[in-house]
Amino acid sequence: MLLSRLSVLWLLVSIPIVLIDATFVMSRPESLGATTLPFSGWVLYTQYDKRYADAVDGFVRMQSWLNYVEVALQGVAVMLDSVKLALLVSVMTLYKTVMYFLMEEADHGKFTKHNTTEDWLKMVFIPSLFWIVFPAYVAWDCLRKLQVVGALPTGKPKRA
Repeated sequence: MLLSRLSVLWLLVSIPIVLIDATFVMSRPESLGATTLPFSGWVLYTQYDKRYADAVDGFVRMQSWLNYVEVALQGVAVMLDSVKLALLVSVMTLYKTVMYFLMEEADHGKFTKHNTTEDWLKMVFIPSLFWIVFPAYVAWDCLRKLQVVGALPTGKPKRA
């Protein structure tokens, strides 16, 4: 097995979550009234991140299209035990998540500034942090397996 167990576990655990997330967004406004699983947690989340409740927000819809691509690539990476594909999708996921936060900052907190700091941390930031930390780990692990990490310059000049 080329992919580490933790990498495979992350890819497999995130697939259903990301799939539900994308489907919730793409099936709005119908999904906004959900009272049962799998969407009830997302309905609760819309109280903290209003972008998820905005049925016409183009950015979150675009992110959801990318979520479907992410899920497909994760599944193929696991099936093929592909380090390169796992690296690609992990960097993509990391980038997409950081971009989501930067978009909120660029919009001057339009969708989340109504939260208390505690609510924002517990309901928005910490859950999203998983989609930064784990993809970063998988990317690092894949780079290490591809022997790119050890080949990166350290900044120390070589002595002759």
